[in-house]
Amino acid sequence: MEEKRNLRSEMRASRLNLTEEEFIEKSKAIANVIMELPQYKEAERIMVYLPLEGEVNIKHLFGPAWEAGKELYVPVCEGQEPGVMQAALYKKKSITTITKQKVMEPVFARYIDPEDLDLLLIPGLAFDRQGHRLGYGGGYYDRFFHRLNKNAVKIGVTFDLQVFDEIPYETHDQFLDGLITESGFYSTSI
Repeated sequence: MEEKRNLRSEMRASRLNLTEEEFIEKSKAIANVIMELPQYKEAERIMVYLPLEGEVNIKHLFGPAWEAGKELYVPVCEGQEPGVMQAALYKKKSITTITKQKVMEPVFARYIDPEDLDLLLIPGLAFDRQGHRLGYGGGYYDRFFHRLNKNAVKIGVTFDLQVFDEIPYETHDQFLDGLITESGFYSTSI
């Protein structure tokens, strides 16, 4: 879909236009919003991500999460069946590697059944207020969402500049329950 391709390109460029100071400030603000959410406070097993260039740096919440006794999991695609993503336990001393897709993943991974996750914090290139997410085009998260329990909360993590009234989506695209930006939390279904 040409419209999706153009929006992906536009969003990659626009989030890289943030100054380093803006990027750090906004990322910290987003981490603080996350830590105040009731869904975060109640969660024991949280899927996070290791940020790619330009993605919100949610690593600011890793230390406080571990101190609170929460387990953090990150996506792993390398070495899986094509198109399949797993959630691997991520600890402070986890050894990581860079995959062919330039994604950081833990080397010695202990996976969790997706059914056991409480909260997912999900990156993307663009989002809308109805809960649609524009990812990188591989469909990994959409397929992963089908394996979650019905109570797992899926929240997009993004900068305000990546939120639109409406973005292009397809029928197989999965909805998110909310969005978190530096301005706060937007519920789409919670």
